[in-house]
Amino acid sequence: QDVLVTINGTAFQRLVKRTQNSFANTGALSSPTQTTSTRYFPYTSSTAEFNYDYDTGNLISSTTTNYGYTDGWGNPTSVNVSTTDAATGTVFTGTTTNTYFNNSATWVLGRLTNSVVTRGATGKIAQTRTASFTPDPNTGLTTQEINEPNNAAFKVISDYAYDIYGNRTSVTQRTDIASTDPNWFPSRTTTTSYAATTFNPIAGQFPSSSI
Repeated sequence: QDVLVTINGTAFQRLVKRTQNSFANTGALSSPTQTTSTRYFPYTSSTAEFNYDYDTGNLISSTTTNYGYTDGWGNPTSVNVSTTDAATGTVFTGTTTNTYFNNSATWVLGRLTNSVVTRGATGKIAQTRTASFTPDPNTGLTTQEINEPNNAAFKVISDYAYDIYGNRTSVTQRTDIASTDPNWFPSRTTTTSYAATTFNPIAGQFPSSSI
């Protein structure tokens, strides 16, 4: 796909962006109910994007993104991005690895349970951030989120509660280290009410208070 810009309303056009997509499929998938047909899951396996200077037409940057789908449910389990600055040759990289919760019994699918994101650049030390999530197996709502679960110095736990409508009513952030640790902080809770009021007659529709 090319993006062309017309200059001053004339027929002259300048290419400013080009995108190329590659596609693949996971192969034949089995089905417990459809035994006489074959199903395939097609997906975008990679994308190449090129950006050009509006005035000169010279290449500014190019980005390649590769996708992986290996959990059997069509969720992106890996995303690898590489961007090259055409002027300096600097390469910026990003890698994301995801794990998901899929419960076919309750049809709660594609709920993220772990994500590891790494960013780097030429001549720079790569940095990685990790987050884990606990979904309710029946509703799919996230009941707990942990930032940096494997690093006690930066670990922050967030516990979530919901009302019967699925609105988040409280968020409690805490650590699980001793209070003598310099990285410890007292737990803090934010609560939100969706109770019915004069101006909000239907419970669960809009927040009525937050503390």
